[in-house]
Amino acid sequence: MELQGPAPSGPDVQRRRLANFFPFRSKTGEVIGLVGPRGIRIAIDDFGTGYSSLAYLRRFPVDRIKLAQEFIVDLVAGSSDAMIVRASIGLARTLGITVIAEGVETEQQLALLRSRGCEAAQGYDLARPMDADQIARISRRGRIEIGSPADHAIAA
Repeated sequence: MELQGPAPSGPDVQRRRLANFFPFRSKTGEVIGLVGPRGIRIAIDDFGTGYSSLAYLRRFPVDRIKLAQEFIVDLVAGSSDAMIVRASIGLARTLGITVIAEGVETEQQLALLRSRGCEAAQGYDLARPMDADQIARISRRGRIEIGSPADHAIAA
């Protein structure tokens, strides 16, 4: 499998993390409005759980949602998790928001997510944690090549 695309133009700010820095929630929207034009993308982490309200999709200029790992762990066709994932992907696509699935650990999960239109995935079984040199190499190339779960080769 090969994942590719242009290197990101700026860092991502995940909504859950951003809220930790701003004790006055009323200012969060103002701050997010200032960072977007500077090339910083806004992501809602752990979408579907906790603080990741659907209202954020309306209130903030969200670029990505990261589907919570708890919906991916037991993902099988026909399950309630699969229905939630499908609905979340459909909603995001309708709004022009990129979807990233967190915690993808099996080929079956990846195949199901792809079949539902999920654009990106992250998980230990897809790529191991990397040092700065590996990340820089991938950023220059704009892709990571992944073989079988046993080899996880980073293309040089």
